[in-house]
Amino acid sequence: MVFPRRSCLVPLLIWLSCPAAPADDTAQKPDEEKLNEPVYDEGLGVTPPRVIHRVKPERRQSGKFRLTGKVVVSLVVSSTGLPTKVKILQGMDNAVDQAVIAAVKQWRFRPGKKDGKAVAVRTTVDVSFTDL
Repeated sequence: MVFPRRSCLVPLLIWLSCPAAPADDTAQKPDEEKLNEPVYDEGLGVTPPRVIHRVKPERRQSGKFRLTGKVVVSLVVSSTGLPTKVKILQGMDNAVDQAVIAAVKQWRFRPGKKDGKAVAVRTTVDVSFTDL
């Protein structure tokens, strides 16, 4: 058995003892993107955000069953137009609710404004279903 020379082992041991560098996470999660941003409620000089790109929830394979109704979702739209803090206020079924959350996280918004500047705004949206 051949052992490496000591001069080769020292850099290897140093490299192994260093903590792993965090991965370059350029695609941050929207919930973590703007944690320090103040959040406003609609009204009183704050214009609401507007949906500019909507993704439909995935259709669930329900066999002969048909679901109709709506899911009410609460979220904060950041000043960059990304949905954050998405949660269900009024749901239908756990699988449907999870599909709605996944879809709403992909939506894009024109951000709300206060005094002409884009700000984070707390809002609710209704997602209606027919024959899901």
